[in-house]
Amino acid sequence: MTIAVAALLGAGGLYALNRKGPDPDRDTTMGALLPAVFWTSMSAAFAFPGTQGLQAEFPHLVPRVRGVWIDERFASAGMLGLTGLGYALERRTRRGHRAQV
Repeated sequence: MTIAVAALLGAGGLYALNRKGPDPDRDTTMGALLPAVFWTSMSAAFAFPGTQGLQAEFPHLVPRVRGVWIDERFASAGMLGLTGLGYALERRTRRGHRAQV
């Protein structure tokens, strides 16, 4: 189910980013927001008591750095950060283009 939800939200985000609709700002927002919903839910899952990452089932697949598991928490935080950065840069670029027109 997680893979299907991620694929649907990612596809929706790509559709919104490539859409030539009347409101490009809304399309940009939806393009960032839809995938962010998935990554936020992945991060939020660790807030529940007793929740463990991939290392609970497959410890040989998850790397450790100085005793810290590099699991889904880091992936979701990284992807949320990149999504936020991309959104901010796109908004700044659009504002710059409007000021020049």
